[in-house]
Amino acid sequence: MEWIESEFAWLELGDLRREKRVKTIVEQFSRIAESQPGACMGDSDLEALYRVAKNPAITTDAILDAHQQAAIVRTASHAVVVLAQDTSVIDLTKPSRQVKGTGPLESDDKFGFFLHPLYALSEQGLPLGMVDHVLWTRQSILTNVDRPDKERLRKQSCYECIGSRSGWEFRSVSLTCHRIAASTTRSTTDFSAI
Repeated sequence: MEWIESEFAWLELGDLRREKRVKTIVEQFSRIAESQPGACMGDSDLEALYRVAKNPAITTDAILDAHQQAAIVRTASHAVVVLAQDTSVIDLTKPSRQVKGTGPLESDDKFGFFLHPLYALSEQGLPLGMVDHVLWTRQSILTNVDRPDKERLRKQSCYECIGSRSGWEFRSVSLTCHRIAASTTRSTTDFSAI
């Protein structure tokens, strides 16, 4: 599929075979399926999917960076783009154990992490892709800050983190912005206090 090649033109996994396998998986998952096994064409494809998932040389950041670079390139043809931030709570709570790398969500008995994707849209509302994201895990729940202030501080911190590393200049509260420069450099920001 031609769109996969252009979308992942910047994919760099250190081995052309890995890059080809990831593109194959994306193609399989672009079909409507009820599950991962349903998206794969057979047992060998399912096994290849599991090998990719377990391979430390294939990172989520590398795959997302390729998409984000393609999305940034798409924004270049627009004088103004609208950046919309979303907050997704990824709940990985298990009944008898805490998944490694997770932290408390809205309570001390729910564990997971937070995803803050930054989506680019044209002024007409055409989705251009996810141009950046912040993933973070809370270390503890703040009890001395009310909910509206927590949300405001979290969003402000995410925008500052994304803006400082990506070259996006935020022009107003509505987040209409102009692209200054494109960069997919990752930085680690501690949002655990929020």
